[in-house]
Amino acid sequence: MNKEEIQAAKSAMKEVVNVLTPEEKAELVRQYKEELMFGKRRMF
Repeated sequence: MNKEEIQAAKSAMKEVVNVLTPEEKAELVRQYKEELMFGKRRMF
């Protein structure tokens, strides 16, 4: 991915986050922190 694609993905994510409810945002943040800590997506 080049810089333009990364920027486009970031702005798309911002649009999505703006329409989420606070509960959904909290869930996303929790998942993101877990991914950072474990370095990979957890399979449930």
